[in-house]
Amino acid sequence: MNGIGLRGVNIVVKITKISIGVAGFGNVGRAFIRKIINEDMYIRDKFNIEIKVKFIADSKGALIGNPYIDKNILMRALEIPRGKVSSLPGGVPGLSVLELIQEIQVDYLIDVTPSNYVDAEPSRTYLTKAINNNINIVTANKGPLALYFKELMDLAKSKGIDIRYKACVMAGTPLIDLLSYGLLGRKITEIMGILNGTSNYILGLLEKGLSLKQAIRLAQDKGYAEPDPSLDLKGLDIAAKTSIISSTIGKYLTIKDVEIIDVIDENVVTKIRGLKQDYRIKYISHIVINGSSARAYVKLIEVTKDSPLYNVDGIMNGVLIKVADGAKIYLEGPGAGPEVTAASLLSDLLLSIKLRYHRR
Repeated sequence: MNGIGLRGVNIVVKITKISIGVAGFGNVGRAFIRKIINEDMYIRDKFNIEIKVKFIADSKGALIGNPYIDKNILMRALEIPRGKVSSLPGGVPGLSVLELIQEIQVDYLIDVTPSNYVDAEPSRTYLTKAINNNINIVTANKGPLALYFKELMDLAKSKGIDIRYKACVMAGTPLIDLLSYGLLGRKITEIMGILNGTSNYILGLLEKGLSLKQAIRLAQDKGYAEPDPSLDLKGLDIAAKTSIISSTIGKYLTIKDVEIIDVIDENVVTKIRGLKQDYRIKYISHIVINGSSARAYVKLIEVTKDSPLYNVDGIMNGVLIKVADGAKIYLEGPGAGPEVTAASLLSDLLLSIKLRYHRR
Protein backbone atom coordinates (compact mmCIF):
# COMPACT_ATOMS: atom_id res chain seq x y z
CA MET A 1 0.00 0.00 0.00
CA ASN A 2 1.08 3.58 -0.67
CA GLY A 3 0.21 6.46 1.67
CA ILE A 4 -0.42 9.84 0.01
CA GLY A 5 -0.78 12.96 2.14
CA LEU A 6 -3.23 15.58 0.87
CA ARG A 7 -3.93 18.60 3.13
CA GLY A 8 -3.50 16.46 6.20
CA VAL A 9 -5.59 13.57 4.87
CA ASN A 10 -3.77 10.28 4.40
CA ILE A 11 -5.11 8.41 1.35
CA VAL A 12 -4.09 4.76 1.22
CA VAL A 13 -3.75 3.25 -2.26
CA LYS A 14 -3.83 -0.53 -2.30
CA ILE A 15 -1.42 -2.20 -4.71
CA THR A 16 -2.60 -5.50 -6.16
CA LYS A 17 0.32 -7.93 -6.55
CA ILE A 18 -0.24 -10.47 -9.33
CA SER A 19 1.97 -13.50 -9.96
CA ILE A 20 2.40 -14.92 -13.44
CA GLY A 21 4.07 -17.84 -15.16
CA VAL A 22 5.14 -17.60 -18.80
CA ALA A 23 5.00 -20.65 -21.08
CA GLY A 24 7.15 -20.09 -24.15
CA PHE A 25 10.18 -17.84 -24.47
CA GLY A 26 10.60 -17.08 -28.15
CA ASN A 27 10.19 -13.66 -29.75
CA VAL A 28 6.74 -12.98 -28.27
CA GLY A 29 7.59 -14.29 -24.81
CA ARG A 30 10.66 -12.08 -24.67
CA ALA A 31 8.77 -9.06 -25.96
CA PHE A 32 6.19 -9.63 -23.21
CA ILE A 33 8.80 -9.89 -20.44
CA ARG A 34 10.50 -6.77 -21.82
CA LYS A 35 7.19 -4.91 -21.54
CA ILE A 36 6.71 -6.08 -17.97
CA ILE A 37 10.17 -4.76 -17.09
CA ASN A 38 9.99 -1.47 -19.00
CA GLU A 39 6.44 -0.56 -17.99
CA ASP A 40 6.64 -1.73 -14.39
CA MET A 41 6.32 1.73 -12.83
CA TYR A 42 3.68 2.89 -15.32
CA ILE A 43 1.52 -0.15 -14.54
CA ARG A 44 1.96 0.41 -10.81
CA ASP A 45 1.16 4.14 -10.95
CA LYS A 46 -1.66 3.93 -13.50
CA PHE A 47 -3.43 0.74 -12.42
CA ASN A 48 -2.15 0.09 -8.86
CA ILE A 49 -0.93 -3.31 -10.02
CA GLU A 50 2.41 -5.07 -9.58
CA ILE A 51 3.12 -7.97 -11.95
CA LYS A 52 5.61 -10.49 -10.57
CA VAL A 53 7.07 -13.35 -12.64
CA LYS A 54 7.30 -16.68 -10.81
CA PHE A 55 8.47 -18.84 -13.68
CA ILE A 56 9.43 -18.84 -17.34
CA ALA A 57 9.43 -22.07 -19.34
CA ASP A 58 11.05 -22.76 -22.69
CA SER A 59 11.49 -25.96 -24.70
CA LYS A 60 14.41 -27.20 -22.58
CA GLY A 61 13.47 -26.27 -19.02
CA ALA A 62 12.43 -23.48 -16.71
CA LEU A 63 13.58 -20.49 -14.70
CA ILE A 64 11.93 -20.26 -11.28
CA GLY A 65 11.86 -17.36 -8.81
CA ASN A 66 12.10 -17.52 -5.05
CA PRO A 67 9.40 -16.38 -4.71
CA TYR A 68 9.70 -14.20 -7.84
CA ILE A 69 12.34 -13.91 -10.54
CA ASP A 70 14.62 -10.96 -9.82
CA LYS A 71 14.50 -8.13 -12.35
CA ASN A 72 18.21 -8.48 -13.10
CA ILE A 73 17.75 -12.17 -13.87
CA LEU A 74 14.81 -11.34 -16.14
CA MET A 75 16.99 -8.89 -18.03
CA ARG A 76 19.69 -11.53 -18.42
CA ALA A 77 17.09 -13.99 -19.70
CA LEU A 78 16.29 -11.63 -22.56
CA GLU A 79 19.85 -11.92 -23.85
CA ILE A 80 20.46 -15.66 -23.75
CA PRO A 81 19.92 -18.02 -26.72
CA ARG A 82 16.64 -19.88 -27.13
CA GLY A 83 16.28 -23.00 -25.01
CA LYS A 84 18.80 -21.75 -22.43
CA VAL A 85 16.57 -20.11 -19.81
CA SER A 86 17.28 -22.97 -17.39
CA SER A 87 21.01 -22.12 -17.47
CA LEU A 88 20.41 -19.01 -15.36
CA PRO A 89 20.39 -18.91 -11.53
CA GLY A 90 17.10 -20.54 -10.50
CA GLY A 91 17.01 -22.63 -13.66
CA VAL A 92 15.83 -26.24 -13.75
CA PRO A 93 16.60 -28.15 -16.97
CA GLY A 94 13.92 -30.50 -18.30
CA LEU A 95 11.03 -29.09 -16.28
CA SER A 96 7.78 -28.91 -18.29
CA VAL A 97 4.95 -26.38 -18.18
CA LEU A 98 2.61 -29.05 -16.82
CA GLU A 99 5.01 -29.81 -13.96
CA LEU A 100 5.37 -26.12 -13.19
CA ILE A 101 1.58 -25.66 -13.00
CA GLN A 102 1.31 -28.63 -10.68
CA GLU A 103 4.09 -27.39 -8.38
CA ILE A 104 3.84 -23.59 -8.46
CA GLN A 105 0.66 -21.60 -7.87
CA VAL A 106 0.38 -18.44 -9.96
CA ASP A 107 -2.53 -16.09 -10.58
CA TYR A 108 -2.10 -16.16 -14.37
CA LEU A 109 -0.48 -18.36 -16.98
CA ILE A 110 0.70 -16.52 -20.09
CA ASP A 111 0.77 -19.02 -22.97
CA VAL A 112 2.95 -18.00 -25.92
CA THR A 113 3.96 -21.48 -27.06
CA PRO A 114 3.64 -22.45 -30.76
CA SER A 115 0.19 -23.35 -32.08
CA ASN A 116 -0.55 -27.00 -32.88
CA TYR A 117 -3.61 -27.44 -35.11
CA VAL A 118 -3.59 -31.25 -35.05
CA ASP A 119 -4.46 -31.94 -31.41
CA ALA A 120 -3.45 -28.69 -29.62
CA GLU A 121 -1.02 -30.56 -27.39
CA PRO A 122 0.73 -30.10 -25.06
CA SER A 123 -1.06 -26.77 -24.52
CA ARG A 124 -4.56 -28.24 -24.23
CA THR A 125 -3.44 -30.47 -21.34
CA TYR A 126 -1.64 -27.79 -19.35
CA LEU A 127 -4.34 -25.18 -19.93
CA THR A 128 -6.91 -27.65 -18.62
CA LYS A 129 -4.69 -28.31 -15.62
CA ALA A 130 -4.24 -24.59 -15.04
CA ILE A 131 -8.00 -24.01 -15.03
CA ASN A 132 -8.52 -26.88 -12.59
CA ASN A 133 -5.80 -25.34 -10.38
CA ASN A 134 -7.61 -21.97 -10.36
CA ILE A 135 -5.09 -20.27 -12.64
CA ASN A 136 -6.38 -17.65 -15.08
CA ILE A 137 -5.10 -17.70 -18.65
CA VAL A 138 -3.90 -15.10 -21.14
CA THR A 139 -2.89 -16.68 -24.42
CA ALA A 140 -1.57 -16.06 -27.92
CA ASN A 141 -1.64 -19.80 -28.72
CA LYS A 142 -4.40 -20.41 -31.27
CA GLY A 143 -4.32 -24.23 -31.28
CA PRO A 144 -6.39 -25.01 -28.15
CA LEU A 145 -9.04 -22.39 -28.96
CA ALA A 146 -9.25 -23.36 -32.64
CA LEU A 147 -9.97 -26.97 -31.66
CA TYR A 148 -11.50 -26.88 -28.16
CA PHE A 149 -12.86 -23.37 -27.62
CA LYS A 150 -16.21 -24.33 -26.06
CA GLU A 151 -14.75 -27.11 -23.95
CA LEU A 152 -12.12 -24.82 -22.41
CA MET A 153 -14.50 -21.89 -21.94
CA ASP A 154 -17.16 -24.07 -20.31
CA LEU A 155 -14.58 -25.54 -17.93
CA ALA A 156 -13.23 -22.08 -17.11
CA LYS A 157 -16.74 -20.77 -16.44
CA SER A 158 -17.49 -23.67 -14.12
CA LYS A 159 -14.36 -22.86 -12.11
CA GLY A 160 -14.77 -19.07 -12.17
CA ILE A 161 -11.57 -18.71 -14.20
CA ASP A 162 -10.83 -16.09 -16.86
CA ILE A 163 -9.43 -16.88 -20.34
CA ARG A 164 -8.30 -13.91 -22.44
CA TYR A 165 -7.12 -14.41 -26.02
CA LYS A 166 -7.29 -11.28 -28.16
CA ALA A 167 -3.60 -11.69 -29.09
CA CYS A 168 -4.64 -14.77 -31.09
CA VAL A 169 -6.42 -12.71 -33.76
CA MET A 170 -5.09 -9.51 -35.39
CA ALA A 171 -2.35 -9.34 -32.72
CA GLY A 172 -2.20 -5.64 -31.86
CA THR A 173 -5.70 -4.75 -33.11
CA PRO A 174 -8.56 -5.37 -30.62
CA LEU A 175 -11.03 -7.22 -32.85
CA ILE A 176 -11.90 -9.70 -30.10
CA ASP A 177 -12.68 -6.84 -27.70
CA LEU A 178 -14.95 -5.27 -30.31
CA LEU A 179 -16.83 -8.53 -30.88
CA SER A 180 -17.00 -9.38 -27.16
CA TYR A 181 -17.94 -5.96 -25.74
CA GLY A 182 -18.39 -3.26 -28.35
CA LEU A 183 -21.00 -5.22 -30.30
CA LEU A 184 -22.55 -7.05 -27.37
CA GLY A 185 -26.27 -7.52 -28.05
CA ARG A 186 -25.95 -6.69 -31.76
CA LYS A 187 -26.74 -9.40 -34.30
CA ILE A 188 -23.72 -9.90 -36.53
CA THR A 189 -24.56 -11.30 -39.95
CA GLU A 190 -21.19 -11.38 -41.69
CA ILE A 191 -17.48 -11.01 -40.97
CA MET A 192 -14.95 -10.84 -43.78
CA GLY A 193 -11.34 -9.85 -43.61
CA ILE A 194 -7.62 -10.24 -44.08
CA LEU A 195 -6.31 -12.04 -41.01
CA ASN A 196 -2.85 -13.18 -42.05
CA GLY A 197 -0.19 -10.52 -42.52
CA THR A 198 2.37 -12.93 -43.96
CA SER A 199 0.20 -14.05 -46.88
CA ASN A 200 -0.93 -10.47 -47.52
CA TYR A 201 2.69 -9.33 -47.65
CA ILE A 202 3.58 -12.11 -50.09
CA LEU A 203 0.63 -11.30 -52.35
CA GLY A 204 1.82 -7.68 -52.43
CA LEU A 205 5.27 -8.79 -53.58
CA LEU A 206 3.75 -10.97 -56.30
CA GLU A 207 1.93 -7.87 -57.58
CA LYS A 208 5.34 -6.20 -57.95
CA GLY A 209 6.57 -8.99 -60.19
CA LEU A 210 8.49 -11.22 -57.78
CA SER A 211 8.22 -14.98 -58.14
CA LEU A 212 6.54 -16.94 -55.35
CA LYS A 213 9.90 -18.31 -54.19
CA GLN A 214 11.40 -14.82 -54.13
CA ALA A 215 8.42 -13.43 -52.22
CA ILE A 216 8.55 -16.18 -49.62
CA ARG A 217 12.30 -15.74 -49.17
CA LEU A 218 11.93 -11.98 -48.67
CA ALA A 219 9.11 -12.52 -46.16
CA GLN A 220 11.36 -14.93 -44.27
CA ASP A 221 14.27 -12.48 -44.36
CA LYS A 222 11.99 -9.79 -42.88
CA GLY A 223 10.91 -12.17 -40.12
CA TYR A 224 7.29 -12.21 -41.30
CA ALA A 225 7.30 -15.83 -42.50
CA GLU A 226 8.51 -18.91 -40.64
CA PRO A 227 11.18 -21.20 -42.15
CA ASP A 228 8.20 -23.41 -43.05
CA PRO A 229 5.52 -20.95 -44.25
CA SER A 230 2.92 -23.63 -45.01
CA LEU A 231 0.57 -22.71 -42.15
CA ASP A 232 0.18 -19.25 -43.70
CA LEU A 233 0.16 -20.21 -47.38
CA LYS A 234 -2.17 -23.19 -46.97
CA GLY A 235 -4.71 -21.18 -45.00
CA LEU A 236 -4.42 -23.04 -41.69
CA ASP A 237 -3.49 -19.93 -39.70
CA ILE A 238 -6.42 -18.02 -41.20
CA ALA A 239 -8.77 -20.96 -40.60
CA ALA A 240 -7.71 -21.10 -36.94
CA LYS A 241 -8.39 -17.39 -36.48
CA THR A 242 -11.69 -17.74 -38.32
CA SER A 243 -12.83 -20.47 -35.95
CA ILE A 244 -11.85 -18.36 -32.92
CA ILE A 245 -13.77 -15.35 -34.26
CA SER A 246 -16.82 -17.51 -34.95
CA SER A 247 -16.70 -19.05 -31.47
CA THR A 248 -16.32 -15.60 -29.91
CA ILE A 249 -19.73 -14.60 -31.28
CA GLY A 250 -21.31 -17.88 -30.14
CA LYS A 251 -21.08 -19.88 -33.38
CA TYR A 252 -18.85 -22.71 -32.26
CA LEU A 253 -16.84 -23.77 -35.30
CA THR A 254 -13.52 -25.54 -34.94
CA ILE A 255 -10.69 -25.20 -37.42
CA LYS A 256 -11.95 -28.45 -38.96
CA ASP A 257 -15.29 -26.78 -39.73
CA VAL A 258 -13.66 -23.95 -41.69
CA GLU A 259 -13.46 -24.78 -45.40
CA ILE A 260 -10.15 -23.91 -47.03
CA ILE A 261 -11.17 -23.31 -50.64
CA ASP A 262 -7.90 -21.84 -51.92
CA VAL A 263 -4.22 -21.88 -51.04
CA ILE A 264 -1.37 -19.65 -52.15
CA ASP A 265 0.68 -21.50 -54.75
CA GLU A 266 2.01 -20.96 -58.26
CA ASN A 267 -1.54 -20.66 -59.60
CA VAL A 268 -1.90 -17.39 -57.68
CA VAL A 269 0.98 -15.89 -59.65
CA THR A 270 -0.89 -16.62 -62.88
CA LYS A 271 -4.10 -15.09 -61.48
CA ILE A 272 -2.30 -11.91 -60.41
CA ARG A 273 -0.57 -11.53 -63.76
CA GLY A 274 -3.97 -11.77 -65.48
CA LEU A 275 -5.86 -9.29 -63.28
CA LYS A 276 -7.73 -6.37 -64.77
CA GLN A 277 -6.54 -2.89 -63.87
CA ASP A 278 -7.59 -1.71 -60.37
CA TYR A 279 -8.20 -5.26 -59.17
CA ARG A 280 -6.24 -6.98 -56.42
CA ILE A 281 -6.26 -10.52 -55.01
CA LYS A 282 -6.68 -10.87 -51.26
CA TYR A 283 -6.61 -14.02 -49.09
CA ILE A 284 -9.63 -13.67 -46.85
CA SER A 285 -11.59 -15.24 -44.04
CA HIS A 286 -15.35 -15.15 -44.47
CA ILE A 287 -18.01 -16.01 -41.90
CA VAL A 288 -21.68 -15.85 -42.87
CA ILE A 289 -24.25 -16.16 -40.06
CA ASN A 290 -27.76 -17.34 -40.80
CA GLY A 291 -29.85 -17.59 -37.65
CA SER A 292 -28.32 -20.20 -35.36
CA SER A 293 -25.92 -21.54 -37.97
CA ALA A 294 -22.75 -20.23 -39.56
CA ARG A 295 -20.59 -21.07 -42.54
CA ALA A 296 -16.93 -20.15 -42.63
CA TYR A 297 -14.28 -20.46 -45.32
CA VAL A 298 -10.88 -19.24 -46.48
CA LYS A 299 -10.63 -18.07 -50.06
CA LEU A 300 -8.71 -15.93 -52.57
CA ILE A 301 -10.96 -13.17 -53.87
CA GLU A 302 -10.64 -10.28 -56.28
CA VAL A 303 -11.34 -6.87 -54.74
CA THR A 304 -11.77 -3.45 -56.33
CA LYS A 305 -11.14 0.04 -55.01
CA ASP A 306 -14.62 0.28 -53.50
CA SER A 307 -13.67 -2.43 -50.97
CA PRO A 308 -11.92 -1.32 -47.75
CA LEU A 309 -9.73 -4.42 -48.11
CA TYR A 310 -8.22 -3.08 -51.34
CA ASN A 311 -5.74 -0.82 -49.55
CA VAL A 312 -4.70 -3.27 -46.83
CA ASP A 313 -0.98 -3.63 -47.56
CA GLY A 314 2.01 -5.40 -46.09
CA ILE A 315 1.44 -7.22 -42.82
CA MET A 316 -1.62 -5.15 -41.94
CA ASN A 317 -4.98 -6.83 -41.26
CA GLY A 318 -8.46 -5.52 -41.98
CA VAL A 319 -11.91 -6.82 -41.10
CA LEU A 320 -15.39 -5.73 -42.23
CA ILE A 321 -18.26 -6.57 -39.87
CA LYS A 322 -21.88 -6.38 -40.97
CA VAL A 323 -24.69 -6.08 -38.42
CA ALA A 324 -28.36 -6.96 -38.86
CA ASP A 325 -29.44 -3.34 -38.36
CA GLY A 326 -27.54 -2.41 -41.53
CA ALA A 327 -24.41 -1.05 -39.86
CA LYS A 328 -21.02 -1.80 -41.38
CA ILE A 329 -17.98 -1.57 -39.15
CA TYR A 330 -14.43 -1.72 -40.47
CA LEU A 331 -11.38 -2.33 -38.31
CA GLU A 332 -7.80 -2.20 -39.57
CA GLY A 333 -4.47 -2.49 -37.82
CA PRO A 334 -1.29 -4.50 -37.29
CA GLY A 335 -1.87 -8.24 -37.36
CA ALA A 336 1.59 -9.60 -36.70
CA GLY A 337 4.82 -8.95 -34.83
CA PRO A 338 6.22 -9.73 -31.38
CA GLU A 339 5.82 -6.22 -29.97
CA VAL A 340 2.15 -5.72 -30.89
CA THR A 341 1.31 -9.28 -29.81
CA ALA A 342 2.99 -8.67 -26.46
CA ALA A 343 1.06 -5.41 -26.11
CA SER A 344 -2.21 -7.32 -26.59
CA LEU A 345 -1.18 -9.89 -24.01
CA LEU A 346 -0.44 -7.16 -21.48
CA SER A 347 -3.71 -5.41 -22.30
CA ASP A 348 -5.65 -8.64 -21.73
CA LEU A 349 -3.81 -9.28 -18.48
CA LEU A 350 -4.55 -5.81 -17.12
CA LEU A 351 -8.20 -6.00 -18.23
CA SER A 352 -8.66 -9.33 -16.50
CA ILE A 353 -6.97 -8.14 -13.29
CA LYS A 354 -9.13 -5.02 -13.15
CA LEU A 355 -12.33 -7.02 -13.69
CA ARG A 356 -11.42 -9.74 -11.20
CA TYR A 357 -9.58 -7.85 -8.46
CA HIS A 358 -10.69 -4.23 -8.74
CA ARG A 359 -14.47 -4.63 -8.79
CA ARG A 360 -16.33 -2.09 -6.74
